[in-house]
This record gives sequence, C-alpha cells and structure tokens, in this order.
Amino acid sequence: MYKPLQDGDEIRVVAPSQSYNKKKEAQYQRAKQRLEKLGYRVTFGNHIKDVALLGTADARERAQDLNEAFADAKVQAVMVIHGGWSANEVLPLLDWDVIKQNPKPLLATRTRLCCSMQSMQKLVILAFLARISVLMARKSYGSIY
Repeated sequence: MYKPLQDGDEIRVVAPSQSYNKKKEAQYQRAKQRLEKLGYRVTFGNHIKDVALLGTADARERAQDLNEAFADAKVQAVMVIHGGWSANEVLPLLDWDVIKQNPKPLLATRTRLCCSMQSMQKLVILAFLARISVLMARKSYGSIY
C-alpha cells in the first residue's frame, strides 16, 4: 500500500490545528533544510500561515489544505506542523473518499489527529508520530543535520 519515500519525493506540510508561528521561523527553516538534506522536496499548504482565531486558520481552510495534500499525486507524504485540539474541527470537513483513494503517510507530532482520523473508521491511514521537534531543534544531532 505504501512505498518508502525516495529522493526527490514531495512532503507537504499542513496545519490542521495551530497555524505557522512567525516566532518559530528559524526553526521551520531549519526543519525544511534538514528534510531537503535528506533528499525530499518540501512544500506548504496554501493556508498554513492564515490565522483567524486562537492561532488557527478557519477550519474550512485547514481542511482544504489536508484535502489538497492527499489529492495531489506529486505529494508522497503529509506532515503536520503543529498538534493541537483544533485539529478535530477539520474531521467533518475532510473528503474521505479522496483520502481513501490516495493513501499516503501522515506524519504528526501528536496522537490526536492521527487517532481521530483512524477512529472515524472510514479508512485505514498509516500515521507516524514524527519527532518534528528534532528537526526543529536548535542544536545539530548527527551527520544528517
């Protein structure tokens, strides 16, 4: 069902809960550079920097970014930039048929979105709890960083 990521594969970063935080710009760039150093292309959802209320974009915009990431054949994996309670708001707005027809790994920092998507029992999605904090770390850890 899933194939390992290859050099040049695209990872789409989305924000289904908390949006891009300008105060963490240096950390985001460091994470992007580290993923690129591993050979991946990194792109971002269209609404990742939008903020409507409490540090999040409108739920429809957040869902749109997730739906587009799964629908885009060029995207091989979807990565969540932040965890948070508001990710649950996007669940009823997701296009489950598109997600089911275009399975790809979901890399998230917290279990809430991963478990919520799986518990909807509409699909089985491969979800990883990515240590994105390691990618964003201020220090260098090993040769790939």
